[in-house]
Amino acid sequence: WIDATSPETAMLSFTKVAEAMSKPGFDACDIEGNFRYVRQALDKASQKWLVVFDNFDEPELFRGKQIKEYFPTAGPGSILVTSRLEVVRSLGHNSLEVDQLLEAEALEILLRRTRRKRAEQDLTDATNIVKRLGYHALAIDQAGAYILKRQMDFSIYLDHYNRQREKVLNEAPEIWDYTKISKDSAEGAKNCTVFATLELSLDSLSGEEQEREDKKHTLTLMAFFDINKLTDTIFAPY
Repeated sequence: WIDATSPETAMLSFTKVAEAMSKPGFDACDIEGNFRYVRQALDKASQKWLVVFDNFDEPELFRGKQIKEYFPTAGPGSILVTSRLEVVRSLGHNSLEVDQLLEAEALEILLRRTRRKRAEQDLTDATNIVKRLGYHALAIDQAGAYILKRQMDFSIYLDHYNRQREKVLNEAPEIWDYTKISKDSAEGAKNCTVFATLELSLDSLSGEEQEREDKKHTLTLMAFFDINKLTDTIFAPY
């Protein structure tokens, strides 16, 4: 699994794979050597393999280097590239566009997350929520967690969300990507939707004022961690 967000994350991923493959004399600092080892191992492999290049959304970060230069060149395997860019279709023989959730699927996620039954009024309000959130799975999951924790009516949540989204758009700097993009594209609108649901949850942290600020600071700091290294052991002493 290769994080293709940038050249740096891609090469770090290859290093992790080299370690997992028990490369002889493994050295985490030998980035190029680890990359070559993994590619050569896949080229010579006798068993089928799958390599996923995930989040290849900003080719310009690769500074003119083609993503294909990171691909194995032989071997009985397959390569999957995930991206929000239409042009990435040209990299392979087959492509699959992942559409947004159907309304029924979105409702199922929200009802399951909030542990609600299909009462008629709940369904009406729940439908309004998933529509407002653009059928975005992450935003719906966040909304469900918020509603469940507070045992809140769906209709009340929608009012909370609308006010929070307006706050996000009004208070964010004009140069901020979420604000700028959200006014110009469907993708940006989805980004802002997710951000508003996260902000709503962040603003509702429990505790005294200083305790809430400490929690916000900690969560903000966690956003800079490698998600693969952010484990329960970090928090166990506390």
